Amino acid sequence: MRDVCTKIAGIFVFLLMIPSYGYAARVEFKRDILALYDSSEKQEQPSSRGFENPQAGKKGKQETAVSKEYREDRNPISYYAEMPLNYLGLKVTYWDVNQGVFPDDARMEKYRGIITWFDDDQMANAQAYCAWLERQIKQDKRVLILGEFGAEKDFKTRQKTSSATIQNVFRALGLQWEGGKQEIPWRLRIDQKESRM
Repeated sequence: MRDVCTKIAGIFVFLLMIPSYGYAARVEFKRDILALYDSSEKQEQPSSRGFENPQAGKKGKQETAVSKEYREDRNPISYYAEMPLNYLGLKVTYWDVNQGVFPDDARMEKYRGIITWFDDDQMANAQAYCAWLERQIKQDKRVLILGEFGAEKDFKTRQKTSSATIQNVFRALGLQWEGGKQEIPWRLRIDQKESRM
C-alpha cells in the first residue's frame, strides 16, 4: 500500500511540474494593465478628531473634512482593485489623465487591458480621451469602466463632450450610452446577453 501511495504522490508531483517545463513556458501572456486615474479629482473625507480645552473644561470630538488629491498610490484602483489584479498575476501601471495626453499605440502594445475608476464626470482633454479610448477598444484592448465614465466635460475648458463622441466609445464596447450614472437597477435593461461573459 505504501508503494502505491508513493507512486501516486510521484505522479501528482510530476503533473504539477509539467506546466512549468512544457506548453505553459512557451505561451506569452500579457500581464500589464493600464490603470487610469485623475489627479484633479478631490475627495473630501470626513474625519473625527478628539479635542480638549482644559481652560474651558471641555472635551469632545470635532468633525472636519480632509481634502485629498488622488495620486498614483492613492486612488480607487489602488485601494480596491490592484490587490485582486495582482493576485491574478497582473501588473498594474498607473497613468494620470490630468496630463491631458495619453499613451501612444506603440506604448499600448504591452498592455492587456485598461481599467478606469473615476469619481466625477470631467477630465482634462476629455474629447481626446474619448477618441483615444475608442481606438484602444477597436484595437482589441479589454476595457473595464468602474464608477463614472469621467469624460463628459473638459476640466480645463468647461465644454461638454458631445453625446455622439461618448456614444462612439460605448458602441465600440457593444453598449449604448444613455448619460450619467445608473445606480437604480430597474432602470437598466439587458438587450442581448453574451454567453462568453
